[in-house]
Amino acid sequence: FEFDLYNILRECHLLKRLNDDQVQQLAESLPVEAIRADNLIFEQASQAQSFYFVLSGRVRLVLVDNHQEYEMGLLEEGDYFGQDALHAHGFNALQAVAATNAIVAVLSHDHYRRLIRQFPLLENSFEAVYRSYRLGLQQDFSWRGPRESIQYISRIHPFFLFLKLLAPLFVLALSVVLWVF
Repeated sequence: FEFDLYNILRECHLLKRLNDDQVQQLAESLPVEAIRADNLIFEQASQAQSFYFVLSGRVRLVLVDNHQEYEMGLLEEGDYFGQDALHAHGFNALQAVAATNAIVAVLSHDHYRRLIRQFPLLENSFEAVYRSYRLGLQQDFSWRGPRESIQYISRIHPFFLFLKLLAPLFVLALSVVLWVF
């Protein structure tokens, strides 16, 4: 497998606030693991120990409920998983399985805490991803296709949603008026 850890991390939205040297420093500090297809990366309900960046291959996220498996996402290069490890003493809400031979960079919880102490500006980004992930676990996404995964969910207050929709609605109304007349 070919991968470029630096470029994958550089493109990750979680790390956009770091400069190139800081991303390089992080890339050099992260251990990389090769995982064979169909191997379990972590089990549901196990102690959450690490956050992972997918460098190559594919990883399936699976929810096991009453002995039924529900695929929650199929991740590939540039994606990440293991959000439960961002909080101390967390447990994995899902299980992760290598769908193909995969290579992942591993950010342990302790390394994550050091990273946040070194670069406090990253904490809000990681926290937003964690909250989005937890919110996503509570939602029904039955409309989602079998190979689709949801990376980020955001709630917005109805008032702010209305404000953001004003301009597009105005443009739409104006174009309808111009088209009719």
